Amino acid sequence: MPRLFCHGAVMVMVMVMVMVRSALALSLFLLISASAAQADDATPAACTVASTNILSQDQGGDVTITCTRLSEAAGQQFADILTRILQDRLDAQMVMAKLDEVDQIPAAGIARTVTEEQRQLILQSLGGKPVGLIAITAHPEAGDGPEFAKGVATALLQAGWQIEGQQIRRVALPALDLVPGLAIVVHDKATPSPQAVRLKAALNAAHITVKLIADPTLASDAALLWVGRRPVATSAEQAK
Repeated sequence: MPRLFCHGAVMVMVMVMVMVRSALALSLFLLISASAAQADDATPAACTVASTNILSQDQGGDVTITCTRLSEAAGQQFADILTRILQDRLDAQMVMAKLDEVDQIPAAGIARTVTEEQRQLILQSLGGKPVGLIAITAHPEAGDGPEFAKGVATALLQAGWQIEGQQIRRVALPALDLVPGLAIVVHDKATPSPQAVRLKAALNAAHITVKLIADPTLASDAALLWVGRRPVATSAEQAK
């Protein structure tokens, strides 16, 4: 993949061809500003379509996407992801849905919380649906775990759910010790209980990342919400 260095900017060009609709081929260019990556931390990372040059449905054309606040390493990874989507002709909506299952890296030094907006989104998602019973356990070494768990529990209680034992346990569970972030533990991932499905959908609707994990020792209708340690940034993220 060619790279062009000029005036402190890094240009990553992804030259990929993909058949879209009626033989539409797109050449995709990704421009990443290195200087923007050093901007104020309050400025969120974002990508926008800078320009398009579509010749025709049959001949295709070029699309230029500009991203800010990305390091060269992160830009390379992003370019690889776009290339994979285009070359393998992945379903864009499916990719977006799967992104909800990917752990988000919390900002350093900022405790994980459930915002008022997220609480409302959880209530909206669960409103009018059968209530459930959920056990909640926070890793004892997750400093912000109890408060984060309390935020989720508060929203669930307001939606009519019950918390097992009416408490958030803070104990080490060997089987989950290395699981970071939030996880819903069920008997079988292939056939999770309806309440686990509703809980996962509600958290995803609130943009709270949560994964499903199987534990055959649980009852088939049981569910446990695990609040693990904070997710750790990859080496590429740390280079930003």
